[in-house]
Amino acid sequence: MAQQFWTFHDQSSVEHTFGIYHGEDSGHLVAYLDDRVMIIDFGILDDKSYNFFFERELLKLDIHKNGSGFDYTLNVDKKTPTELNVEIKKERKEEIHIIILILLIVAMIILTFYLRFLK
Repeated sequence: MAQQFWTFHDQSSVEHTFGIYHGEDSGHLVAYLDDRVMIIDFGILDDKSYNFFFERELLKLDIHKNGSGFDYTLNVDKKTPTELNVEIKKERKEEIHIIILILLIVAMIILTFYLRFLK
């Protein structure tokens, strides 16, 4: 039976454990987050993906069959337009606009001093 777990921290720095038990012969899968069962599935003998929320973040568990067994990955899905991902994208746009504004102000100040000292 394949077992794997990942340890990570939430936004409040609280440690969490996500783990899986996967019977490579039967294909039975149990995935848990801390003390809570998140996924139960049967007959997983080929590639499969699962999505689920942890707080406001969408996580993706990928199971890939390789020649002799399985590989497991757990990632944060930053592409799907969830509420959090849309909020982060909006904040990044606002930050870029602020940086551009600051650069324009600095350029205007430099240009003003340059033109004053030319005279």
